[in-house]
Amino acid sequence: MKLKLNILGKENSIRANLSELYLMDVHGNVISTIQTLTLSDELNYQYDGVFIVPTETFKLMLYGETRDGYPFTRTSQGTVTPSYGTIESFDSSMSKRLVKPGSRGSFYFKFEHYSDTTTDFLLTFTNPGNILRSSGPIQLSKIRKSRSKLIRLPYSILREVAEGTEYRITIVATGGDIKVNYVYPVLITRFA
Repeated sequence: MKLKLNILGKENSIRANLSELYLMDVHGNVISTIQTLTLSDELNYQYDGVFIVPTETFKLMLYGETRDGYPFTRTSQGTVTPSYGTIESFDSSMSKRLVKPGSRGSFYFKFEHYSDTTTDFLLTFTNPGNILRSSGPIQLSKIRKSRSKLIRLPYSILREVAEGTEYRITIVATGGDIKVNYVYPVLITRFA
């Protein structure tokens, strides 16, 4: 199975033709390499890459050069366990992960699956610090292949939460033969 990878970044900040994306196992060994990225015409992403999904759990490491000629390396925060479904933060720039004390709003996630059948899914999520205003599971009915579903999780942060507190929301989607985990870190800071 091939997967399309979209990488967020400032427009033209990465020299796509000089970048390499590595799939690494949990021990840091290279599973495979994606030679170069291409600039994307899609609205929310600047760079695209397509790769064959390995059978083992992996992380992503991007190595390359900026437009100014400086080297850089970026590694995904969590691991990816291959399945036929994905959860990703929707329009997730760094500002969406930084939240002010005493604020209210919503986190947005997109769920999509690639199995051959229309499937019902159950989404459960952790509620660290009781920041989410709804803690029950979400039932997604009859989600067709390659159709995405936008999930909204309203949050409320107490004013007394200490500067630098980090919450990690774990979302788990299960349905049919699919089980997908996604971890979304949220940092509480007055600079958000």
